[in-house]
Amino acid sequence: MARVYINYKLLKKKVNRYTQQIQVGQQDRPYILKDFARMVDDQIERIVLFLLEQQGALASRLSDLGEQHDVLLQQQDESRICEL
Repeated sequence: MARVYINYKLLKKKVNRYTQQIQVGQQDRPYILKDFARMVDDQIERIVLFLLEQQGALASRLSDLGEQHDVLLQQQDESRICEL
């Protein structure tokens, strides 16, 4: 299973690295903000995709269970008719 959580440890490492880069003048703030925003977006997108996959799996399972329920109700009704 893929990681389905926000990797705060990775984000914290990046923030520390960005801080060092700003202090030594290696990178400018707009670039760092854009890069960090992209990283956070990627983390969130991965989680959202996982949740959508799970939602689809649950919807499919519910549909299957609904069909099974309908079949059982129909069988039960048929057995009641035979008893009459």
